[in-house]
Amino acid sequence: MGTTTRTRPVRLAALVGTVAVLAGVVTVTTTNVVTAGAASCDSPGVTAKEIKIGALYPQTSEAFGSQFLPYGAGVRARLAYENDTNGGVNGRKLVYSEADDKGDLTANFAAARQLVDSEGVFMVVEASPASKGPSAKYLNQKGVPVTGWPINYVWGVYKNMFGHAGSVVPQPDGGPTVSTGGAQFLKDHGATNVASIGIDVTESATAAKGSADAAKAVGMKVGYLKTDIPATGTDYTADVAAMKEKGVDTLWGSIQQPLYTQLYNKAKEAGIQFKAALSPTGYDQRLLSAFGKDLAGVYFLIDFAPFELKLPAHKKFEDAMAKYSPDAQPAKQQLSMNGWLAADLAIRGLQEAGKCPTREAFIKNLRKVKDYDADGLLLKPVNEAKTFGKVQTCYNYVQVSADGTKFELVDGAVPFCGKVVKRP
Repeated sequence: MGTTTRTRPVRLAALVGTVAVLAGVVTVTTTNVVTAGAASCDSPGVTAKEIKIGALYPQTSEAFGSQFLPYGAGVRARLAYENDTNGGVNGRKLVYSEADDKGDLTANFAAARQLVDSEGVFMVVEASPASKGPSAKYLNQKGVPVTGWPINYVWGVYKNMFGHAGSVVPQPDGGPTVSTGGAQFLKDHGATNVASIGIDVTESATAAKGSADAAKAVGMKVGYLKTDIPATGTDYTADVAAMKEKGVDTLWGSIQQPLYTQLYNKAKEAGIQFKAALSPTGYDQRLLSAFGKDLAGVYFLIDFAPFELKLPAHKKFEDAMAKYSPDAQPAKQQLSMNGWLAADLAIRGLQEAGKCPTREAFIKNLRKVKDYDADGLLLKPVNEAKTFGKVQTCYNYVQVSADGTKFELVDGAVPFCGKVVKRP
C-alpha cells in the first residue's frame, strides 16, 4: 500500500499516551476528560467522544530522508495541547493517526486512501512534495478537508485544501504567474547575477525555474540555472566552476539542507563572493548547531512570525513541544511550526464546523474565515476566501548572524512583499 509503520515515543506529561499500530498507520491517542453531552454525529471519523484526524507526510524518503519528521511532532503537540487545555473541540478529544508517503506519488495516494477508507479519519493534515499527485483529486472528490503546508500548486486548485498561510506556490511550467517576492528581496539586498538551483524532484525543479523567471522579471541576470542536482547529494565541482565563469554573485537554492550548505561552501572555497544567498528551508536551530559558521550571512524566508520575535504564541508553542513532543527538540524548527500551524488550522475548521461537524460544514465555513492569524503566528491575517488560488507574495526573512550562532531579523519583523507577474 506504500505506507510504513513508524513507532516513535510519545511522552505526554499530563496525559496518558496510547500508541497502536493499525494496518501500517501509527495512531497516537491522547486521553483526556470529555465534556459530557457531546452530540452524537454520523460524520466519518466523528463519534460522541472523538474526532479522528489523519496526518500524511514523508517519514522515510530517499530524497528527503528524515527532514519531515518534525512536522509530525508539531501536529502531535498542537492536538495534544488542545485536548489537555480545552478537552478537544466541542467535547470531543482529537485522535491522531499518521501515514508515511515516502515523498512518493504512488505511496502518497495509497496512504491517503488508507487514512480515509481504512482508518476512517474525518480530515487530513498534510505536508508532502507528493501532495500534488492523484491523492489531491481523490480527497477532493471524497469531500475530505485537508490543512497543511501548501508546497505545490494543487493547494490553490481544490477548495477542500487549506494552506496554513492561505496562499500557494506558483504554477508549474506553463503556469501564468510567478511571485517576485524573493527576487525583489535579493535585488534590494545587493544581488545582480543569480544562480538558481533545484534538485531532481519536480517541486524543487519547478521552484528553481520560477525563481529564475522572478529574477529576470525584476531586472536581474540569471547566470546559472540547474534543476536536476541529485537529491541524495553530488560533487558540485562542475556547478561551481560554471557559476564562477558566469560571474554569479547570488545563490538562490531550492534544495534541502545540508545540500545547500555543501554547495554554498564549495562555491566560497572556489572564490565566489556572494552578495546574497537565500535558502527556502533550514530555519532550524539544529542547522545552526551543525553548520552555523558555514552559513553566516545566508537569508532564510518563512511564512510565519520568526521565533526571534518571542511572541506569547511562540512560548505556547515551545512549551507544548517540550511537554508533548520531547523527542523533537529543540522546538525552534521550521517544520515543527508548520505541523503546529496545520493542526491549529484544522482545529479552527472544526470549531467553525459546529457542534456536530461535517466535512461539508468544515470546508464551507472555514473558507469564510477572514482573519485567521494562528494566535498571532501569522503576521498578516489570512482571508481564506480571497487568498484561495493566489500565489504567495509576502514572506518574513531572517539571516544567519556573522558569527553563525543565531538567526537575526531582517528589516525588522515587517513581512517583505513582492508582486505577481507573468512568466517571461
